[in-house]
Amino acid sequence: MSEIIFFIFLGMAIGVIVLTWLLEQGIRQMQEQTKEEFVDKALEAYKEFTIPLNCEKEGEIYYCYNDRDQTFACQGRTIEEITENFKLRFPDYGSYIKRECAEKYWPEMITKKAKADVKSKK
Repeated sequence: MSEIIFFIFLGMAIGVIVLTWLLEQGIRQMQEQTKEEFVDKALEAYKEFTIPLNCEKEGEIYYCYNDRDQTFACQGRTIEEITENFKLRFPDYGSYIKRECAEKYWPEMITKKAKADVKSKK
């Protein structure tokens, strides 16, 4: 009789251990899924509220266009003016100048940024 009770308690102990492990695995999986969903939503918000700009230079003025639909976004004589004019026109949006335009018109900024990135990684 005592052997039966022993095996009943042993079975219950093993069941509790297995159940605990299964619950832990389920919780981890839900956490990973939640992280992925959060990152996906954050990326969607970034894409929605950030406008990539292509720039052209005519004379001393840079004209910037939304790279997605080629509509005019802003203009300026310097990168500072472009930034200021963009913010005036699109206060709720961010922007960035596409790398090929930045390399073409502001190569010194790319060089400074690259050097700063290298220093920060050391």
